[in-house]
Amino acid sequence: MNIVVAGGTGFIGQALCAALLHSGHRVSLLTRHAGQVLHRPDARVNVAEWNARDMGPWEELLEGADAVVNLAGAPIADGRWTDERKRLLTESRVLTTRLLVKALSRRSSNPPVFISASGIGYYGASDDRLLDEGAARGTGFLADLCLAWEAEAMSAAEFGTRVVLLRTGMVLEADGGALGKMLLPFRLFAGGPIMPGTQWVSWIHRSDHIGLIQWALTTTAVCGPINAVAPEPVRMNT
Repeated sequence: MNIVVAGGTGFIGQALCAALLHSGHRVSLLTRHAGQVLHRPDARVNVAEWNARDMGPWEELLEGADAVVNLAGAPIADGRWTDERKRLLTESRVLTTRLLVKALSRRSSNPPVFISASGIGYYGASDDRLLDEGAARGTGFLADLCLAWEAEAMSAAEFGTRVVLLRTGMVLEADGGALGKMLLPFRLFAGGPIMPGTQWVSWIHRSDHIGLIQWALTTTAVCGPINAVAPEPVRMNT
């Protein structure tokens, strides 16, 4: 398959691209940091730089694509949620997804599948309730953000593309993500659960997350939201 990945230089995106190449696929990468990948040439990799805001030559990579995976978005946990930060988190997801879908609609042939990131923040605070993909949206900033984000992605269904929404929980791997941030204080003997410690954490290992994306790419019966989390949540202080 020829798979276009937006946000392919991030914590999940880099590992996903490596896995796709290992499986024999071709990867077309949309990134704001082309210099990070151009020094590692691969005949099966095309790289286009974009600012995730404007149309441009990068659109050519979408022509003839078998799938598009949208992982673009500023990291949720990399700063306090000031008004400015919330604006960045929103624009880097909602506006970027809107731009991608608009570009797809302009192609002579639309990709069969569009996989777009979302988050379990869609459900808001769950307390002790078990939630599945059919649960109602919660309240708060993350729930509102996920609703707007998913709405932009789902608009690709209007021109016949199968849309899959990955409602992702806490992604864990030693070299980055949430676990990477938590390991340092533990190594300094200052680690511990985030207060109060009794809250539930829906998590997934990065390799399983990548496996889920690969499964969704080829499983044509799958569409709409998928909770990208392990089967059983754990408490923060576990």
